[in-house]
Amino acid sequence: MHFIGNSGKVDFQQLASLALVVFGALIMGIVSFWWHSWKDMGKSMQTLPFPESRNFDFTDLFFQPKLITNWFEKNISRLRSRCTDLERISQLLSFINYSLELPRQLRVALNLGVEIFPNMAILVFLRDNNAIKYEAGSKPDEFGNLMLIQPEDILVKDATKEIHRNVDIEKLNAIDWLSFALPIRSPTPEGFSVMPLLVWNRIRGLIVYISMTKLPLETDERFLTALFNRHLAIFIENHILFKDKIQRERLIHEVEIARTVQNDSLPQSTASILKGYDIFGICNPSNEISGDYYDFVNLSEKHLLVAIADVSGKGLPAALFLSKIQTLVRSVSPLVNTSPSGLLSFISNQLTKERMGSLFATMLLALINADNNTVVFSSAGHCKPFIVREKNGFVEDIHFESGIPLGLFDSPCGGYIDQTIDLFPGDGIFLFSDGVSDLMNSRRERFGTERLKSVLEKSAGEKASALVYRVIDEMNRFKEKTIHEDDITMVYVKSESKKNDRDG
Repeated sequence: MHFIGNSGKVDFQQLASLALVVFGALIMGIVSFWWHSWKDMGKSMQTLPFPESRNFDFTDLFFQPKLITNWFEKNISRLRSRCTDLERISQLLSFINYSLELPRQLRVALNLGVEIFPNMAILVFLRDNNAIKYEAGSKPDEFGNLMLIQPEDILVKDATKEIHRNVDIEKLNAIDWLSFALPIRSPTPEGFSVMPLLVWNRIRGLIVYISMTKLPLETDERFLTALFNRHLAIFIENHILFKDKIQRERLIHEVEIARTVQNDSLPQSTASILKGYDIFGICNPSNEISGDYYDFVNLSEKHLLVAIADVSGKGLPAALFLSKIQTLVRSVSPLVNTSPSGLLSFISNQLTKERMGSLFATMLLALINADNNTVVFSSAGHCKPFIVREKNGFVEDIHFESGIPLGLFDSPCGGYIDQTIDLFPGDGIFLFSDGVSDLMNSRRERFGTERLKSVLEKSAGEKASALVYRVIDEMNRFKEKTIHEDDITMVYVKSESKKNDRDG
């Protein structure tokens, strides 16, 4: 095509014709593109949940242009509603009072859920050992009002059946419900959705959505349910942690009370317990509550019963067991004031009859007679005491047969024996629990009885309290920074020297 004529001038008529052809082709291309684009939109709009969009046709854009405007307005309104739902879900945790019972608070949360999903029944199931247990649920009634779903409701039975058919509960139990997703056996039917209440990798329970219209969840609804489930799972987790915290605080308070009662039950003062004797005792528990115990019972002005015991366990059960033993010692000892072995037999039989479980105790009784300066010992499997002779600084072992610990078996008559030892002026008897001899250092070496006897020999002339604290100092040096794992109890009863009388 030539745009320049013979005269050398531009032929504007031909140029305009070409421009018109190009412009027309461009317009046709744009119209064709938008035609196919709006045609596809028309098909998608027919699937939208608006009545007027069901029979949408592309030609309506030309004859009813307001229709597309209404469609955009309704979608914007729907998005605005969803944003409101998101905000309400985000405030879910602030609605919850963790001090109230869990089912009651779940109903508050589920009422909000049914408001967000007005065509859904929502049911929550929590783990109950190796099974699932229905906790709470809500659904809309025929008038759109919220109703609580009772355990006998048919929806609960249907949901339970569907959970067992859809979810592999056995596998969940095998992994202790630690998973990021549910182990699925088969897909759920139309209108049913079973989802986990998941906090990090721990599944706290299951939530079931049942559509009243039998329609599946749409994409935005699935997003909202996932967010709602996460907030509900966090609420359940926080509720459990809150209850655990309250229980721990209550337990700590009860342990503190038990420790105070136990400390108050120990002899508070040893002054003038028995004339002519210097007496001192100490109990150092490894935990808050001791499994050891010692006591002094005055039977008369001249007779004192010294008791020391060690229970097999620790904590509150051990403390209660010791309290029972102490009560029996104080109430029965005046009736058998000449025979510690008789008292041990009575206590053992009484504890065995009451079946105190797996607990048992070792015990040593020492009956001191100030008239003739003698001590009568009887042991129920306890550590044998030492006699500290002040005159020659010698520590003497007492060899006698120990009976069985208290509370294990019925003790036959003669099951425990008495052993009498004479004390000279200045002599003392050292009673202790196995926490002393079994003390370990960082090299796993035991403190042992030989090292204990060496300390006692060096401290033979000291007062009762000084000797006990000397043993404690030596034990601390031995163990260094190692924490003692057992209760430590020591009692020292020392006969006063004759020279004290002469000095007086």
